[in-house]
Amino acid sequence: MNEDSIEALIQNVKNPGWSKQKAAAISKLGKDGSPNAVSTLVWVLKYDSYYDKTLTIEALGECGDPDTVPALLDVIEDSRYHWENYAAIKAIGEAGPTGIQTLEQLFESTTWTTDSTSFLDLRRKVAETLGTKGWTPATVRQEAILALIEKDWDALVQFGTLVIPYILRSHGSYNSTDEDNSLETLVKIGGIGIEELIEYVGDNDYRVSDAAAKALGRIGDPKAAASLCAAMHSYASSVKINALVELGVNGVPILLQFLQDESKSIRSGVTQALGKIGDLSASSSLIAQLDDKDKEVRYQSAEALGKLADKNAVPHLIEIAEEDEEREVREISFWALGVINDPRSTTFLTEMLDNRFLINSAAKSLGNKLRNRQWTPKNINEEFKYYLGTRQWDKIVKRGHPVSEHLLAWLDEPDEDIQYHAALCLAKLDNEKGFLTLQDKAERGNARSARALGELGDRRVVPLLIRIAERLIGRFEQQEDYTSRWDRFDQFPNFSRSDVDLGFEVAGSLAKFRDGMSIRLLVLLLKNHPDYHVRSYAAERLGGMWEEPTAINALQRALVEDEDRGVRISSEKALARLVKI
Repeated sequence: MNEDSIEALIQNVKNPGWSKQKAAAISKLGKDGSPNAVSTLVWVLKYDSYYDKTLTIEALGECGDPDTVPALLDVIEDSRYHWENYAAIKAIGEAGPTGIQTLEQLFESTTWTTDSTSFLDLRRKVAETLGTKGWTPATVRQEAILALIEKDWDALVQFGTLVIPYILRSHGSYNSTDEDNSLETLVKIGGIGIEELIEYVGDNDYRVSDAAAKALGRIGDPKAAASLCAAMHSYASSVKINALVELGVNGVPILLQFLQDESKSIRSGVTQALGKIGDLSASSSLIAQLDDKDKEVRYQSAEALGKLADKNAVPHLIEIAEEDEEREVREISFWALGVINDPRSTTFLTEMLDNRFLINSAAKSLGNKLRNRQWTPKNINEEFKYYLGTRQWDKIVKRGHPVSEHLLAWLDEPDEDIQYHAALCLAKLDNEKGFLTLQDKAERGNARSARALGELGDRRVVPLLIRIAERLIGRFEQQEDYTSRWDRFDQFPNFSRSDVDLGFEVAGSLAKFRDGMSIRLLVLLLKNHPDYHVRSYAAERLGGMWEEPTAINALQRALVEDEDRGVRISSEKALARLVKI
């Protein structure tokens, strides 16, 4: 190529922006390979700001000039794109003996690319590039790195401390299985690698630091404690804490130093770790942490004291269970009292069965003591309150009429859930007041009570259910012009969520007595409700009824006319079920 042609190509390449002509000029300069061409391509690589530099990198590779190596190394150091890095490695491989020597140096380096997510991938690409040039490993170090690339964990153990830096630097690219295998490899290398692992705990790359800490924790050498302590405030302190847990009682003195740390996450993690280790010498320090200003620290301290099962903590846990401002902290304190075998905790928990605000937590904790044979109810009152606190309603009913008096006392409970279940239990025990309470609740729109009346199977409820159904039908029959099927429930004045829920439950209860009003309710919901979810559910429920013309006609109409495919499918399935019935 003559000089004028080269100059024309160089001028084209140096034009700002990107074009097909510029791309073609870059390719031609690569094929030319003259000093002018090389220097121009290096300039483009360094100073042109276009997005993809791969074409220029490949052109430099075609030049095969050793002078291109520094610029290509800069690409690998600065680029965020793996395809540019791979192209640069391949191009360096084309730069003759200088390129091969450079790649070998990069391959063995422990500091080239500090990003652990690409550490192993780049060396894999180097090995592939060298392999195309007939290269084979010439040193033990090169063999070790190839074993790591191939993830031959058993072979890596044989290389000893030589592989430690490479295993640690590669941690960002491991999946969970690789990570576990790499840590086990470091553990097998064992004592001879302790000092090197300790050094890497303070590494600037948090992935490397964390991997070293995890390995030290698994090895369990007390010499690691000081380095883990020094690195506590680096990224991911939890990893260092967990490593100290692996040291067992040897890690306790270090952990205790951080109970007053300014970082609440470190204080919380340390209290949790002390509970995992289970060393009673930490008990007094954990008791002091119950007064920490942070709720998570108090929570973890109470849980840890429960795991230690230290009886000295009982008075302090009782105080927290009664007075702490955070519900979660109170509940974990109750749990801790339930697992500590001490008469004071049992007495306190039994007394709390009389506290309407704490009965649930107390009953759950007493359940632990009951399973461990540390407590049994002394009388029917304690037994009832234990069942009530643990929501074991079936056992209350099985206990029979002796609990009726206790249930009646709970009908005035502000908690709607307890009030409902107390009434249901009484009704199942043929108590008239429970039966009347359920009827009153259903009349006032409580859907669960309407369902419960049907489950009781007493025909005395039919007139009430019909009355509720007629009231709902009066609302559901009033159709309106809804602008969107996607409107929310609260934008449908005739179809409030509570009315729809009540309608389904009343329909279900009336169906148990084969009353036609149940079908009428469901037909109206299928026909008039603007939300396709409700229409679809109404169709499904009609499919569980008996064969009746009104239901069949409504389903056939929905199958043909409803705009929603899901409703049409539900209607088709419901019709198939009705025919079988």
